[in-house]
Amino acid sequence: MRDDTVSLSKSHQSTKFTYFMNCFLERTAHVAADYPRTVISVVILLTILGSLKLLFVKPKDNLQSGYTPPNARAFNELEVFRKFNDGNDPVVVIIIVTAKDGDSVAQVPHLNEILNIVDYVGTHFPVKNFTYYRMCRNFCDVNEPIRQFRNGLLLNTARHLDRSKNDSNTNSSDDSDLIKLSFPIMQLFGRNLDLSPYFFGVEEYPSGDIDRISGTNIKYVKLVALHFRTPRPNEWTNDDALHWERLVGNYFKNEYNSSLIRPIAFSVAHTQDEIVRAGLALMPYIFVGFILMCIFAVTTVSISSAYTRQFSKIKIVYSLIGCITPLMATSTALGLLILFGLRPGSILCVTPFLILAIGVDDAFLMISAWNRIEIEMRNEIGSYKTIRERMALVLTDIGPSITITSLTNMLAFGIGIFTTPTPEIQLLCIANAVAIFLDYIFTITLFAAAMCIGGEIEMKQNNNYAKSIASVRKAPEPSMATTLLQNYCKYLSSGFTTILTLILLTIYLTKSIKCALMAKGCLTPEKLFLADSPMIEVNELHSKIIMPSYTFVTVFISEPGDLRNSSRRERMKELVSEFEAMPECKGSKFTHFWLRDYETYLESKNEEGDGSDLDDYMSTDLFKFLKWPEYESLGGFMKFDNETNRFSLTAFYVTIVYHGENQSDWTQRLKMLKTWRAIADRYKDIGASVYEEEALFTDQIDSLVATTLQTSLVILICMAMVCYIFMPDLFTVLIAISSTASICVGVFGFLTFWNIDFDPVSMASMIMSIGLSVDFPAHITFHYHRTGLNPNLKSVHERLAHSFSVIGFPLLQCSFSTVLFVLVLLLVPSYMSEVFTKAVVIVITLGTLHALIVVPAVLCALSNIYQYFLFMKNYKPSFIGTTKVADSFTTVEQLRSAFHTTTKSSIK
Repeated sequence: MRDDTVSLSKSHQSTKFTYFMNCFLERTAHVAADYPRTVISVVILLTILGSLKLLFVKPKDNLQSGYTPPNARAFNELEVFRKFNDGNDPVVVIIIVTAKDGDSVAQVPHLNEILNIVDYVGTHFPVKNFTYYRMCRNFCDVNEPIRQFRNGLLLNTARHLDRSKNDSNTNSSDDSDLIKLSFPIMQLFGRNLDLSPYFFGVEEYPSGDIDRISGTNIKYVKLVALHFRTPRPNEWTNDDALHWERLVGNYFKNEYNSSLIRPIAFSVAHTQDEIVRAGLALMPYIFVGFILMCIFAVTTVSISSAYTRQFSKIKIVYSLIGCITPLMATSTALGLLILFGLRPGSILCVTPFLILAIGVDDAFLMISAWNRIEIEMRNEIGSYKTIRERMALVLTDIGPSITITSLTNMLAFGIGIFTTPTPEIQLLCIANAVAIFLDYIFTITLFAAAMCIGGEIEMKQNNNYAKSIASVRKAPEPSMATTLLQNYCKYLSSGFTTILTLILLTIYLTKSIKCALMAKGCLTPEKLFLADSPMIEVNELHSKIIMPSYTFVTVFISEPGDLRNSSRRERMKELVSEFEAMPECKGSKFTHFWLRDYETYLESKNEEGDGSDLDDYMSTDLFKFLKWPEYESLGGFMKFDNETNRFSLTAFYVTIVYHGENQSDWTQRLKMLKTWRAIADRYKDIGASVYEEEALFTDQIDSLVATTLQTSLVILICMAMVCYIFMPDLFTVLIAISSTASICVGVFGFLTFWNIDFDPVSMASMIMSIGLSVDFPAHITFHYHRTGLNPNLKSVHERLAHSFSVIGFPLLQCSFSTVLFVLVLLLVPSYMSEVFTKAVVIVITLGTLHALIVVPAVLCALSNIYQYFLFMKNYKPSFIGTTKVADSFTTVEQLRSAFHTTTKSSIK
């Protein structure tokens, strides 16, 4: 073997870590070469056993907690909400109804269809013999204002027809005071009914005019919202509640038909199902991506093998196995993790794409090393080494490079497990870290064993060709590619290139930082759905039509105390008044506060002389109050102690309504949420707490950017430690980590410029980007570092040319294959696939530019500076007149070699 190859093997022993790593890789190669079929059989059996679990798994997503940090205040508020509901989430289905022809839904025919829906949902879809009307308790008549509005339209229309027949207006004023179909508060026989929670997109007649026939000021209604809300029956499990919600939603999605209206049902179950559907939509495209990856791998490996005169059908087999190996590792990792209790979230559907895109790179590196060592052995002697020695040489040559990239990727996702606060992203990090580890193991065992079997076949085919190769070796002529590489390396090592690179790098970093500083944190629910999901339309109607006119907050009072104490009652009123004093509040008449209605009830009761003041706030009197039809629904706002004989009020809640054009803006919602919480914190003595349905999403906004930056910084520090283990040279490590940081800044900036917000999905893509970004500078700096320990490579551009000859083409293969594969994700119209695709394209593009231009230029510049200062330090004036300039450079090279030898000895 050549001297430089021997020296490279020795240089691997520059630290105890690399020495033991080389021993591990060498023994692994021996096992793969001695027992290739056994190794392949064991890995295949492990894959089959580990993957069996995947055949019986149904994805489970947790919308409420999956994308929110566990220490968010919203979880404490959610616990108060659940405690009020006996420890469970209530069963809630909202049905949004629009007219098919775009006309107003506030017409009698349309309202008749809508009320048919109310009755149908109430009496159908039984689960364990429970229908809605059997379990709704105080919420059975929650949609009653819609029915009464319809009834009012019928009465007014009938009255108008009656007047038209009699051609008289007699007694018309007698009924007009009893029926006023005004928006937002209508009056029907003395009862005030709030229409604002039901009618949205309302257009009123100008100047207070009313329709002559219907008697209402409503000209047009865009949509009607139907509310179905009930406590979960004790006989139901959480799956039963989700099943009922799905029954209702699927009926209106697949079976219901009307010529007038179009209902869309949504609930927690439907939201989670749509998130799962978005994840599962990725799975069919794994096959498409795999086919593209195989075509690319076969094509590029064949070209490189043909260029080195080593092409055979076995190389095609290597390429295909190199693509299969990451998929085997992924399926094994996911199956084993789920078997040991990992929740199968739909976000794990991204893992096969990421691991195949990353894992196939190792195969390219091993095939390139295999071909390169073949050339070295041809030029060394006329016969071949044994497969055992050859595979050991391959793994000890390229194994450290594979190890450092696999380790940094594992480390990036491993750190993400502990620093990422959102459970769904933690799931992804766990799966990716384990899958990358198994891919590394499968590569140095399964793929190495397959190469050993193929190598035996190649050796038999090529034995008769050795002599002709030897004759070619005697008079080698540099190829065009070699000449271009040499000239390119000389260009990169020039001072002009260094200055130009630094100028362009400064411009790039400045622009990237400016864009990154404009980033904002936000995760909206629609980002989790497919583009064709009905939930997209629901969220659009909710944000553009419903929220600007009706946004409410629920205020819980969990320690009301003795209601006979007037100071406590006043304290509660003050709390509600503070919420109503906010400028966005619609007003007290839209607030649902039982105490005010109860005081009205008491006034009428005292006028009749019924009862005494002493018993006014006793539970028995409260029960009498709740039996009145107009107050019956307020019983759902109150919780009594039914376990003792006291039947006292233990908790209740109040809803306050807000409006405004910017209510759908997440920054405004966060501002209002903080204001609500600040008010509630001043009333801890009565157990005040707020609950807002989407606070779990809103709570992320403040922490997302800071958490992402903190996670990135921790990962970069750990990356530096790993790089130093493999490359015990401070300047080399600094260049690798600085380049990685530069790529990460660019990814931050370009993602923001590309209209990607900071959210858990983009946070996961950033963690992935850091792991990928370190691959590029790590490869080139690691090989450049090794060439510095090789005395046969003297000049800077020679070291760089040797590094490129080892890693250049595999690096391009890795870059193009990764981009080609992730572009398949764009076939899935979802935010998640868009973010990961953009992140990978950016990091691969920037990483390739850094690996092929920036890092080499900086390495050459620092090497030249180092040589200059070393020359000046050891320069002796007495030799100026008698020694030639060439002798001086020879002395410098000797000193540099001595320096590396001394450094190597000191490290040992």
